[in-house]
Amino acid sequence: MLYKPVLHWMYGLGIYLDSYYGLVMILAQLVYLCFLWILTAIFTWLVWRYKFHAPSPTAYGHLQTKVDVVDNRTMNMHWVYVSKQCY
Repeated sequence: MLYKPVLHWMYGLGIYLDSYYGLVMILAQLVYLCFLWILTAIFTWLVWRYKFHAPSPTAYGHLQTKVDVVDNRTMNMHWVYVSKQCY
């Protein structure tokens, strides 16, 4: 929750407008900002590549599938498809 405000803060430190100089870019702050952007890209890539092994909700918002699951449920409700042979 603190990461995105830190990125914006680093951007504000690295690039700003001055009345005398105009657009000011500070190299050290921009290097830190690029480092944080690279960390963000690596983290996003790792999350994208990770295969979750936990149960996932059915249909991700598809209303008819949720209604079918609720209407056809037995005593045990599963988050994934379970064939009748498992009982």
